[in-house]
Amino acid sequence: MKIQISAVIIAFNEEKNIARCLRSLQGVADEVIIIDSFSVDKTVEIATSLGAKVQQRAFDGYASQKNYGNDLAQNDWILSLDADEELSPILKESILQAKANPQADAYKFNRAIFYFNQWIRHGNSYPDCKVRLWNKQKGSWGGGSVHETLQLTAGTKTAKLAGDLYHYSYESVEAQAAQGNKYTSLAAADMFASGKRATWGKLLLSPVSNFLKGYFFRGGLLDGKQGLGVSAMFAHGVFLKYLKLFALQESFKISLIISTYNRKDALELVLLSVLQQTQMPFEVIVADDGSRADTQELIASFQSKFSVPLRHCWHADEGFKLSQIRNKAMAMAQGDYLVSIDGDMVLNRHFVADQRALAQKGFFVQGSRVLLSDEKTKEVLAQKNINIRWWDSGIKNRFNAMHIPFMMRRMAKKRDDIRAIRGCSMAFWREDCIRINGFNEAIIGWGREDSEFAVRLINSGVYRHNIKFAAVAYHLYHPENSRATLPENDRILADAIAHKATYCEKGINAYLS
Repeated sequence: MKIQISAVIIAFNEEKNIARCLRSLQGVADEVIIIDSFSVDKTVEIATSLGAKVQQRAFDGYASQKNYGNDLAQNDWILSLDADEELSPILKESILQAKANPQADAYKFNRAIFYFNQWIRHGNSYPDCKVRLWNKQKGSWGGGSVHETLQLTAGTKTAKLAGDLYHYSYESVEAQAAQGNKYTSLAAADMFASGKRATWGKLLLSPVSNFLKGYFFRGGLLDGKQGLGVSAMFAHGVFLKYLKLFALQESFKISLIISTYNRKDALELVLLSVLQQTQMPFEVIVADDGSRADTQELIASFQSKFSVPLRHCWHADEGFKLSQIRNKAMAMAQGDYLVSIDGDMVLNRHFVADQRALAQKGFFVQGSRVLLSDEKTKEVLAQKNINIRWWDSGIKNRFNAMHIPFMMRRMAKKRDDIRAIRGCSMAFWREDCIRINGFNEAIIGWGREDSEFAVRLINSGVYRHNIKFAAVAYHLYHPENSRATLPENDRILADAIAHKATYCEKGINAYLS
């Protein structure tokens, strides 16, 4: 049975290309829809004169624009083109044959770029085979800011059509460089948002690998100097992408928040361990739940030693009010990402760098801890020893002391539970914390303030990552705190779970200006 096809094109200032694209669709498309992002040239005028239906819409992403156009289409079959593309004669004939007698739910075909008066037939840019003709009941656009992908439903029958989709990509080297700069910025942002991270190896080796693959192994040299130009620019794009990803990794500010109460000797070790970090946080804030004056004196003695601000957030001792002092410290924080630890957690020197490496939008991080025995704790406090090793005696869970960074991401599985949540080592985005109103100050005394906080994060759409083999921290021994208020705290936690709470009434908003 013959099918009807709606061609959908997104455009912005494409007066040099749109006529060529539309003329290639004549006789193939039964309807042409253009989603124009308010062009200021003659794109709309030209498109309208050639019979296209033009709908103007503010650009909010390639996938979104294309899906919007697909929704407007009167036909089920979509032919998706960019304004700087056209159907080759062979591809046009292949589409007409498929239109008359469809044998699949979706069709893919090769795309060739026209690069300085020559079609590129080799290298990394060819054949670039993608599905562009499909029944819209079988899929829609998704993906990132740059490389949107057509996501087909499982079981969709796909076939390949003969002929190329011609892509008139660049008018000049300057235009290619400008587009590459734009796309690499978007690609780096997508990678950062998805949790991918650049390394020196990727920055140095990936561009070389990309060039060798495209120019030699995939025959780019057969396209002459144009093939060299394409291969070199593609490799340069890979380099820029990872360089910009590096910049994003370093661009957000980390505030390290250390909670303490009248344990000056432990806090001193923690501050010494912060000083040895391979990557310092933007600032360090001691959240002090009413300690004596000697704690303030200790902090003051360290402030001149720190290359970053060391700030003291204190309130009067009115009992165990950890939630409240954490909220006050987080409200004071100027960082984008908050790493919260207890004042008895001695940090491995890579702790902050590891936290930065795992930070990802849409997630909070639950850290692990290495438990030191009472005897080992007395030893390190007496010697002021912050260089604790995984093989030392007096360590109760040695597995957590191993620092194997390449395993960190492999162990960071997406989770939405509160099992083994511990506030002694957590990290989260400040904006997420503020959205759920921070820690619940209705929880007083020891226990469950961390779990209840995590419940609201998860209910608000923030998932959990556990950090293993990295961000190692050694927990100094201390006797257990009183559990007198635990039954009431358990009740508050149960209530948050039962009501799928995303906000608490008494929280950080009291301290935000």
